[in-house]
Amino acid sequence: MRTAWLLTLLGVTTMSLSYGGEVVLHRSDPSNVQARAVPVTVGVPFAVGQLTDEKAVALFDAGGKAVPCQTAVTSRWWGRGGSVQTLLVSFLADTAQERYVLRYGAGVSAGPLPTPAVTAKTDGDAVVVNAGVLHARLGGGFIQQLAYDANGDGKFTADETVVDSGKPAVLRCGEFSSAFGKPERVEIEEAGPIRAVVRIAGHHQSPAGQKSIAYDVRLTFYAGLALIRLDHTFLQDTDQVFADLPFVSLDLPLAMGKASVTFGLDAGKEATVQAADGRVGLLQVGPGQKESIAGTNSEEFRRILEERKKWWSPDEEARWTKGPEITEWATTLADSTGKRKVGERAAGWMLVTPEGKPWALTAGVRYFWQLHPKAFALDRGVLRIFAYPDDLGRPLHLHVGTAKTHTIVLALHPTTTPLHPPRRIPWLTTSYFPSPQWYCDSGVWGQVLPRKEGQFSLYETEASRTIRSDFVERPERSNGYGMLNFGDIAWGGNKWGNLETAYDHGMAVQFIRTGDREVFDCFERAVWHFRDVDVQQAKVPGAWDWGLWLIPGYMPEKLAQECDKDAALREKIFYWTGTQPPELGGVHRHSYMHFANAADNPAPSTTSYPEKRLRMYSGSCDVGGHGWIVGLVDHYLLTGDRRSLEVAELAGQWVLKRGGTGWGRDNWKNIDLAWLYRATGKQEYLQRLMEAIDVIYNDRESTVERIAAQDKTLMSPFYTILQFFKHVHQMTDDPGVRQKFLDLVTRWIDHVPTADSHIGPVFQYVRDYRDSRCHTDFADLAYAYLLTGDRKYLDKSLNTFDFYLHFAYHSTAFFSVPEYLYALDKAGLSALTDPAPSVRAGKAFWADETDKPVKLVVYQQSGYRVAAGETTGAIEVTSPSGKVTSTKIDRGGLDVYRLTIPPDGEKGTYKVEAKATGCYFWLAADVPLL
Repeated sequence: MRTAWLLTLLGVTTMSLSYGGEVVLHRSDPSNVQARAVPVTVGVPFAVGQLTDEKAVALFDAGGKAVPCQTAVTSRWWGRGGSVQTLLVSFLADTAQERYVLRYGAGVSAGPLPTPAVTAKTDGDAVVVNAGVLHARLGGGFIQQLAYDANGDGKFTADETVVDSGKPAVLRCGEFSSAFGKPERVEIEEAGPIRAVVRIAGHHQSPAGQKSIAYDVRLTFYAGLALIRLDHTFLQDTDQVFADLPFVSLDLPLAMGKASVTFGLDAGKEATVQAADGRVGLLQVGPGQKESIAGTNSEEFRRILEERKKWWSPDEEARWTKGPEITEWATTLADSTGKRKVGERAAGWMLVTPEGKPWALTAGVRYFWQLHPKAFALDRGVLRIFAYPDDLGRPLHLHVGTAKTHTIVLALHPTTTPLHPPRRIPWLTTSYFPSPQWYCDSGVWGQVLPRKEGQFSLYETEASRTIRSDFVERPERSNGYGMLNFGDIAWGGNKWGNLETAYDHGMAVQFIRTGDREVFDCFERAVWHFRDVDVQQAKVPGAWDWGLWLIPGYMPEKLAQECDKDAALREKIFYWTGTQPPELGGVHRHSYMHFANAADNPAPSTTSYPEKRLRMYSGSCDVGGHGWIVGLVDHYLLTGDRRSLEVAELAGQWVLKRGGTGWGRDNWKNIDLAWLYRATGKQEYLQRLMEAIDVIYNDRESTVERIAAQDKTLMSPFYTILQFFKHVHQMTDDPGVRQKFLDLVTRWIDHVPTADSHIGPVFQYVRDYRDSRCHTDFADLAYAYLLTGDRKYLDKSLNTFDFYLHFAYHSTAFFSVPEYLYALDKAGLSALTDPAPSVRAGKAFWADETDKPVKLVVYQQSGYRVAAGETTGAIEVTSPSGKVTSTKIDRGGLDVYRLTIPPDGEKGTYKVEAKATGCYFWLAADVPLL
């Protein structure tokens, strides 16, 4: 247990505080909001046995004053005594406070209640919420009534009614609405005192009772605040493979007459218009993704495209021949005078100020322009917030099983004191997080090490650079925006990553190690995308899902429909169609436009696999080698977001239904189950894991044979297997699992073959292949060292680890490598001290006017999954006078060359150039390279 101490100046005397321990929560806010009461909810982790009584917690500000808070246990150390693993803490923060302190344990009792508190109570079929200044009635329809105490006198007068009971706020999808038919769920998930959460779920229906898509909305209210956060999810779960949705909106009829409306535009600009009997609105659009197919310049592809024109719809023909209809960012304002462009990327908020009312309403959508298309409108007194606008001229063509969640904020305030500035408060970006040391010490994410200045510098530099490049810079480079795209990253040919390999989990671990808010925001955006778009969340009608195959132009929708019916036609076009139909909880693999596969396919005529030439791969949607849901569990533990866990459990149920046991990289499914057990404690997950451990361990004698075959495979035989063994042991402390884990990892380290490199012997499968399946091996070895204290697990692998981490910055690195770094730190070992590559090419220059020695590091690669073989080449360093020093290159694959250029009496510009057949190079030095 962590104990706080008061040091004195009198020698070594210390005095224990009168409570068990404390967690310091540090302010984090990229928007730098200044306010006295900002909602904060954060998941706080605890080590095994650290917090046994969840009621023995209280929150204090930096000055020691007790602060009201609300807590809930979101997970426990289920297999190790049941103490709290993660505690969800909600409070209203004064942003002038840089930190808050959560005290816990013996001697701590619950703190004060807020005045006023927020309450949520059932009233018949409805729920009534009282937040002090805000009253709401929720249920059939949606928001049945809303009132705001604008003058703060504790009463609600007629002019303080915002939504009248006769005209409720509703959810709409074209002609279908939540106003027709009862919701299927109205549930109080949290009832105060700091925040109340009410979930309303059902289907948009027609007046005749016909159902359209589903809605699932969580409304969050806060004590004493006139603020509502709505996490609004719509899901295409109809009986059609595709549904055409004219628009999707939240409509709030406001109890008012005329009003002025202000829209937030680019760069802090605003536009104010008057609204009376007509409609005023703001439309945000952005450029679409340009569909492309690898190999389209070949004669065969042009012939195939010509043949398939007869199947094209006008929309597909336009997409293929003319590019996307929208090619640039545009924000368009519409009022009684017409339409006009007023910017490119709007801020995503609007302010409605009614005439003659004491209240005004600010509404906002988080990531408004990034999730384009979006729109706001005030239409004859109805505030309309569009998840998909009604004036684009084309419907949203949405695949079954696809969902989308938007965070909408409604903030009421007196007309005389509007929010300043209104663009900031709605986003709720303020948080207070524990320190990286606290996160790491909890053990919830394994034994990981906080980032330390100057330690393991190559890894820390490249890890930060890679995440920022992929999730901050790449969206701008590759147009990674749009409602179904934002949060994922596009690879070549619009082949989407779908967060390979659990990239969101990697970012979660990087965040807890660093406290980097930018990493947390990237992680959260990735989770939001993945859980909505990449996980199948509804059953597919029929025996086949022809929608998975669509690639505009090459695989038109009409042709796909015919393939559904015609097996011979299907066989002609596809070399693999996967498991059909995709089932609830399956994860889409590298989806094209997020619901069909592999823009790298159809395979080119030059492929070495004749059966694949000019045919397509399609249909993978399962939870195996590409079913990564760990990041969803991370998000639940870090934020308490229930939807993340709910979607993760969909995939978990798929595994329990379809997943088997045994060797292979598909043991990702067992890592998923391990994390679901961590979050839920459900025995069905643990039981399957124990069965899988027994099946693999009973076949342990094949280990040496599998290791011997590594020169013909891409990865170690244990890639994902020992990872889930490790997770199970961490969560249960089961001695049998410990023994089996150590037996298998020892068999592996004692028999793994090695090969020479230019920095010494390294594991052969790492030297010969570049693949993402190696990081976890180092985490396994680190755990074996921590369990036994035996240095051989580190000594035999350290050089390979240092070698491999010159190249392998992939999602798996971010959650595996920190465990090895932790072990190195414990053992007092060093690694990864070379400079990071500054030139990602084979040629560079540097200026030397001092004639001092220069350290060069040359990083050699042969490409992803390209077998290493003999080659010819050299690294040449040319001095200012033209003198050439050469280092021979005779083998491909990965290699590292550490060269020292000694003083030679020359000054001026030096050149280094690396060339070898079948290889490419990165260059680094302890001087600036040009």
